[in-house]
Amino acid sequence: MTSGKKRLGEKTVGGPATLIVVLLLLLGGLFMALQYIAGGGKVPAWMEPRARTSRAPASATLEGMGWGVALVKCEEAVRQQLGDPDSAQFPESGRPMFGNGRWSHAGEVSGTNGFGARVQVSYLCEITGTTQADAVPKVQLLQ
Repeated sequence: MTSGKKRLGEKTVGGPATLIVVLLLLLGGLFMALQYIAGGGKVPAWMEPRARTSRAPASATLEGMGWGVALVKCEEAVRQQLGDPDSAQFPESGRPMFGNGRWSHAGEVSGTNGFGARVQVSYLCEITGTTQADAVPKVQLLQ
């Protein structure tokens, strides 16, 4: 038989605070079940998840495409303006910068001209749009 006295090292499981928490959880569950039944099996509006706005993920925005993608788009646009696109070589250049809603990049390209001579020109590139899907690079070759 056990006596009502605690022995050294014994712990009491529960207590008044634990009992109150358990009762509150049970009452909360009961309240939600009654709301569900009263609503004819429909979830009450206050339990519905909030509607999300349909925003494009950050990666789909123009800024979210990153400087690497912007650099590739600029180089592709520069190639299209050369007489021999396959001869284009781009030496190391800085990264494109994003600001004022657009990507900007200045660089150099070397390639073969119509006479077969190797030439090097500078270029400016701006990419505008609102998303990656409608990004439009505009290139100006500087002589």
